[in-house]
Amino acid sequence: MSDREQLIDQTTSGVNALGLSLSAGQIKQLVAYLLAMLDENTRINVTAIRDAEDAVRLHLLDSLTVVTWWQSLGHTNPPETILDLGTGGGFPAAPLAIAWPKSKVVAIDGTRKKIGVVERCAEAAGIKNLTGVHTRGSDYKPPATIGAEGFELVTARAVGYSAKLLREVYRLVRPDGWVCLMKGPDPTPEELRAAERFCVQKKMHAEPVYSITVPGLDARTILGFRK
Repeated sequence: MSDREQLIDQTTSGVNALGLSLSAGQIKQLVAYLLAMLDENTRINVTAIRDAEDAVRLHLLDSLTVVTWWQSLGHTNPPETILDLGTGGGFPAAPLAIAWPKSKVVAIDGTRKKIGVVERCAEAAGIKNLTGVHTRGSDYKPPATIGAEGFELVTARAVGYSAKLLREVYRLVRPDGWVCLMKGPDPTPEELRAAERFCVQKKMHAEPVYSITVPGLDARTILGFRK
């Protein structure tokens, strides 16, 4: 069995463990993107993770917990539009674009080289619904193809303090849209209280803390907020 085939098997097992249903073609796309990113990473530093099997767990499967979380809210359809803030190497943006091929996904990052990596890797993996933009969240303006009201879902993966992130992305979320903040095992009570205060101020709804176990990793935590 080749290294690629082993990664495909590992990804397939992890996807099944997360309770998700992806096609063989989607699994191959996930692995193709990951391998392209790891190759780029030998020249441009986008991740500290060098081992491919570790990257499956820490990047692909961790990103796909957003899909599990979204379905847990009772959604039967994927979000129409998604913004990934501080995408880095394209996570969770690229896995979400693969899992939800009809969604329009925009990945933004303040480092131009990282966006270049995301765009090249998306092309290598045949991802058609992912756009990379070099900008900061505070400066970003959604294009006309997204609409003036903003995105249905905004994600941020371990890129900052929750209340600060909510302030930054609030204007980018459409009415009744969602913010998904991906955290480590346990956000601090102080961080949760600060986020709750922002929600009260802006009349947003904070979902109960969502915890999920990623195969081979500790429990992951998602903080969900509805505008």
